[in-house]
Amino acid sequence: MKLIADWKQALKGLSVKAHTAQVAIVATWLGLPDDMRAAVPVKVVLVVVAIVGAAGVLGRIINEDKPDADPH
Repeated sequence: MKLIADWKQALKGLSVKAHTAQVAIVATWLGLPDDMRAAVPVKVVLVVVAIVGAAGVLGRIINEDKPDADPH
């Protein structure tokens, strides 16, 4: 396995941030006591994770490069 050449820059991208957020949401959910988990329906958590995942896919396909400075 080889890392991509600009892997340090990839960590700044929307897709990596979104997927990190997914992991944080699920890990937090699993770490909550049962009585606290009961306050939020599982479907709500799944929808939030799905939306964040879709943002990660979108972040993967859009160009996040900053435009070059105006030469004028």
